[in-house]
Amino acid sequence: MDECHPYAEKGSLILELESRLSAAQEELSSFSADGAKRTNKDWLPTESPKRNLTGHRDKINAVSFHPHYSILASTSVDATVKIWDWETGELEKTLKGHTKSVTDCDFNSDGKLLGASNYCYWLASYN
Repeated sequence: MDECHPYAEKGSLILELESRLSAAQEELSSFSADGAKRTNKDWLPTESPKRNLTGHRDKINAVSFHPHYSILASTSVDATVKIWDWETGELEKTLKGHTKSVTDCDFNSDGKLLGASNYCYWLASYN
């Protein structure tokens, strides 16, 4: 080992491991759960959308599906969270309170709470 650079050998080992990890991830991403080779075509929608949910006044930032019911929450740059019935496509409720773009949302594991946040680290909890 080089006395002036004691980590030189570790650095090359790290680079080799990163290279091997990258190759393994690339190989893994090209296979589906049943072992068949995937193509980009597999990821593209083949039918027209089942529902078009119209209601936000600006871009959608995130969506979250309820863990048990046919409810979908969406967040938007328009500073709202909208609750939808995704089977019927109907808007159930608009949740207001954010003053800036709502960036993310998620239901908790039992679906009793919905959290929504924005870039200002403001978190709202709805039940």
